[in-house]
Amino acid sequence: MNIVFDLDGTLTLLRVPWLKVRRKVEALYGPIPKQLTVFQWLLGQERTIVEEVLNIVEEEELRGVEDACLDDELVKLVLKARERGFRLAVVTMQGRAVAERMLSKLRLGGVFNPVVTREHSLRREDQLKEVVDRWRIKPEEALFLTDRDLDLEAAGRVGVKALKVRFVDGSVKEKLREILGNTR
Repeated sequence: MNIVFDLDGTLTLLRVPWLKVRRKVEALYGPIPKQLTVFQWLLGQERTIVEEVLNIVEEEELRGVEDACLDDELVKLVLKARERGFRLAVVTMQGRAVAERMLSKLRLGGVFNPVVTREHSLRREDQLKEVVDRWRIKPEEALFLTDRDLDLEAAGRVGVKALKVRFVDGSVKEKLREILGNTR
C-alpha cells in the first residue's frame, strides 16, 4: 500500500495564526481576494514577493510547531504501517524546515519518503505527481489522506485516490485502523 499524508490538519495540528499572517501580507502588498488562500495568491506573484511572504509564513509556522498537537496513537499507527512495508510520503504547504521539525517532534523523522514541501511546488497537484514519480507507480496506486477539500480536487485531477480525514476528529486514526485491519 502507498499512502501519502498531508501534514497540518491530518498528522498534526499546527497552531499557526493564519489570519495574522494574511493581515501581515495584506499590509505589505494590499488585499488578497477573499476566495484565495495566501498560497493560492502567491502563485501569481513575482519571485521576490513569494520569497518575502514565505519568510513571514515560515516564521509563524516555526512558532506553531512548538504548540502543535500530538497524538501518540496516531504515531503508533503510522509506525505500524511502515513496519508492514507500506510506502509513506508527506506532501505539505509547509516549508522543509518546518516539516522536518514537526516530523521530528512527532517522532516520525525518517519515516516518510519523500517529504515534498512548498519548496518543490505551491501546487498540490505537482506535489502529488512528485511522489508518484519518485515511487514509480501509477497515480491510482496511491492513497492520499488529507483534511482539505481543495486537496481532494487536486488529487482527482492527478488521478490519485483521496480521502478526507482530520486530525481533530480522529478520523485519520479510524481510517488507518481500517487499512491496517484489512492488510495482514
